[in-house]
Amino acid sequence: MARSLSKTLLGAMVPLVLMTAPGCSTGDDQASDQEDLQALLRDKDITHMTQSALTAPPPPAGGHAGTGGSSSGPAGKTGAAGTTGAAGAVGTSGTTGTGGFVGTAGTTGTAGTVGFPDGGVGGFAGQTGPFDGGGGSTGGFPAFFQSTWLFDDCNTFRSDLFDSSFNGHTAFRSVGVQCMAGIDGGAVSLTKKEDLVYVPDQPNFTFEGGLTAAGWFNLTSTRQVRTLMRKRDQGTSAFALLLNDTKYQFVINLGGGRAASVTSPAKAIANKWTHVAGTYDGTWLRLYVNGAEVAKVKAKGTIPPGPGPLLMGNDGSERRLDGLMDTTVFDGRAESADEILALTCIHQAPTVVATPAVSAPTPANTPATFDIAITNHDSPSCTPSEFLFESQTFISGITVDPGFSFLPPIAAGTTGHVTMTATATDDVDSGTFTLPFFIQGTKGGPQGSFTQGSVDFVVMASGCRVSTSKELMIKSLSVVDDPVRTTGSGVWTFKHLMEGLAPSAAAAPAMVEQMLKTFGTQTTVNSFVTDPRDGFQNLILASWPRTSDGALDLSQPPLQLQAIVNRFDLRDLSKGDAGEGRFVFAFVQNNPPFGTFPFQATLIMEYKLPAATPADVMSWADAWHGLGALTQGTPEYNVALEAITERFAKRGARPDHPNGSAINAVRTNEIDFGNNGIWQLREFNLSAAGALVPATIKLTPDLTFNNTETLGTFINQNEASIIAETHTVPDQFAGAPFATGSVFNDFFTLWSAPNINNVEARFHFAFNTCNGCHSAETGTGFLQISPRFPGSEAGLSGFLTGTQVFDPFAGVTRSFNDLGRRRADLSAIECPGNPVPPPPPPPSADGGMPTFDGGPSTPPMPPKRV
Repeated sequence: MARSLSKTLLGAMVPLVLMTAPGCSTGDDQASDQEDLQALLRDKDITHMTQSALTAPPPPAGGHAGTGGSSSGPAGKTGAAGTTGAAGAVGTSGTTGTGGFVGTAGTTGTAGTVGFPDGGVGGFAGQTGPFDGGGGSTGGFPAFFQSTWLFDDCNTFRSDLFDSSFNGHTAFRSVGVQCMAGIDGGAVSLTKKEDLVYVPDQPNFTFEGGLTAAGWFNLTSTRQVRTLMRKRDQGTSAFALLLNDTKYQFVINLGGGRAASVTSPAKAIANKWTHVAGTYDGTWLRLYVNGAEVAKVKAKGTIPPGPGPLLMGNDGSERRLDGLMDTTVFDGRAESADEILALTCIHQAPTVVATPAVSAPTPANTPATFDIAITNHDSPSCTPSEFLFESQTFISGITVDPGFSFLPPIAAGTTGHVTMTATATDDVDSGTFTLPFFIQGTKGGPQGSFTQGSVDFVVMASGCRVSTSKELMIKSLSVVDDPVRTTGSGVWTFKHLMEGLAPSAAAAPAMVEQMLKTFGTQTTVNSFVTDPRDGFQNLILASWPRTSDGALDLSQPPLQLQAIVNRFDLRDLSKGDAGEGRFVFAFVQNNPPFGTFPFQATLIMEYKLPAATPADVMSWADAWHGLGALTQGTPEYNVALEAITERFAKRGARPDHPNGSAINAVRTNEIDFGNNGIWQLREFNLSAAGALVPATIKLTPDLTFNNTETLGTFINQNEASIIAETHTVPDQFAGAPFATGSVFNDFFTLWSAPNINNVEARFHFAFNTCNGCHSAETGTGFLQISPRFPGSEAGLSGFLTGTQVFDPFAGVTRSFNDLGRRRADLSAIECPGNPVPPPPPPPSADGGMPTFDGGPSTPPMPPKRV
């Protein structure tokens, strides 16, 4: 429909015919004459007020959209009226620029009143915006509010106010309008004579389908005439929602000098929030207070579409509401009674009560039950709210059910319930564990709000059991931050360990520096060239403190202990060991006074546990298991752990090896020292001369062999031993170098080759390579033990704690839980009368399951490198 300017016949006195339904109150409308109504509709020029709405200070650096605003439109629609045209300069800092609301080409078409996305409303971006659509006749968006301004985004840095209906009808406030707390979130306060909130005219601000104007208002006085909302039409108004000297009044202009009005008393409303709404459907003019219809008048006609802006809280005649305004709505149709009632809904965050707050002492594998009661405190006019319950418990060995759950709708003023259970495996030590959860509103309520709660789960462990955290993966802060053992020359320091494996303590600094310098030069191992990691020199060596003689000060290394690890499961008595003991360090950057920050880079020192007899093997098992009977954080625990680590880390632990050291390998895994953004793994061995030198990475060919016939031949020739995981990767294969000196890891690469006879052989081969185990084969983001920040424990990968990964070659989903497997292995020896069943091993492609033997001399099923 084309717009036409309504005629303002200020002198015309055309009688208003009021037709009311039987029994309906018309209030004071029957006594209202046309001159009174036209006087209420008339309004003075507002140019000076709209200009003040656009003199806000510039936004923070960076602006919001750039010149012209994101909605284009250089001049706006009203031109001489000054509402949008002259003010277009705000586009340099505002989101849309006041001239940009319409766009030069009117991309929507006149019939796209509520269309979205294909009906369009002018769009967020003018002619090219994602939501414009030309002249769509109806549009796909639900016929609901044309525009809604919550005022929650009101702030001192900008004058524009977001339209939450997605139609992009941004409102503007005068700079003097203050941002305040409202009845539901934020509100605006209008206390000065020129305070105003207004919206420039829009192509779909028409009234063929009717009208709704509504909002929450809190006035300091009920005397005089005060504009709540009105739509300008040159010197008059298309409609006006008013407080008129202790009564609410809704006036509409029907053109030709005709006006209609409906009123209702406004009693005892000063300094109180009241919801006021007026609707017109072409026949009935209705007034609502606090969601209830209080008056209606029959007046057939159509409101002419005036070209002026929508004003809220004031007008050109300075009939200011003098108070607060919140959540206003303007719609080009008459909302139903139910919709008006819904507008009065005030959402409140729910309250949550957990019963019991603390569980009774609960044995392993026995669920403890908690009732979580969620009370909806929304106002009665709100529709039932829907909530999501989600557990935030990430404690190894404790499962919470449900992990997340969408709850049935909860009506306002009522309480819903969710039953939560917590169960601990017998790997969990006795103690009290706080299990947090949150409730999130998802529909009908305060969407996006979070209400948190927690319960305390008391676990009572009993019987013979292996503790993962105390016997296998020891990363408690009471250990890795032990003030005596992890500083200076303490027994768990990098300094102590390096002095123990060097030819002499005095030779340790030079040995360490020589090893680390290989990162900065091109090195060759087994004929394969490894390029420098350019960042290592500046990030590590250049910042490493030195002693007075220029040597690296090993008492101040840029390394931080992450964990001490028991790999008893790797035992092989035929090779003279009962597995391995490991120290895991992370490279760190010391930035005083800001603290220590970890690099994504680790250094692992792997020692063999010397053993010559089955009794030696059992003594190592007993020593590790003995830690489980002690309490972490006590001196007794750390003393016992020190006795174990010194057995394998001290000088002379393995007299028949270089330097008498039991060290097996030093490995590095890092991404921060290269200039290519790719993870790299390296390995160093103790040479016969007693120096740490670059070595081949065990069980890993050079990456150039991936997807080659040579690799396929190797896998096929060694199929049985690979599936049994007893294979080795030789330095030479088929007359050429094979094992690599370093390997990149991009997380996506899978080992494969043409013509492999058995997909299980492919998997077990790939699974045991360093980059396969630390990447896509196990779903690991490279590091199995993630570097920690000060005051927190190192993180563990899903491969260690439990995860599933799809194998595209075998077409099966493989399950991993390596710490569970290691625990079952030690439990089979230390608790033979109460063994722990191992977690499911990776399945075979044919549905069979590989066997597992926890005997002391049997190699493990999972990878030999973690």
